[in-house]
Amino acid sequence: MSIKHEDSFEVGGGKEHNPALLREVVRSWGGKSVAIYHAVYAHEDFKTAATTLFELVKGSAARCPGKKRVLFLDIDGHRNDQGGFDRDMLELQKEFVVDFLEQFLTEVHMPLGAFRMVKPQSNVFPDRLEIVEGKTDAL
Repeated sequence: MSIKHEDSFEVGGGKEHNPALLREVVRSWGGKSVAIYHAVYAHEDFKTAATTLFELVKGSAARCPGKKRVLFLDIDGHRNDQGGFDRDMLELQKEFVVDFLEQFLTEVHMPLGAFRMVKPQSNVFPDRLEIVEGKTDAL
């Protein structure tokens, strides 16, 4: 994918991100969308990654109201002996992004797949995210 950055762009994970990689992920969409990119590093757990994603998506909605939000998610490491994702990152993608976060997004690109939402994205965010063993609650 060739990239140029003309729209809003949210970055998670701080200064560890490789700027060359970011240039390869963000595409201009004519001012109608905001790209949200986050790389989960091998040292991050589910709670850290989920909290960061929630804050990035919520923050982009506040800074870019009315724009479609598109999430790009990369995951470094977090593999099991069979080469699949470990429990934390499988849960992050399947249960957190797909079952919860997707309501606030128009499109998602992550290792398990890419998809566009059927329903329009919600702009009504909970005040905070509370992660309890076995479930995620928005308060």
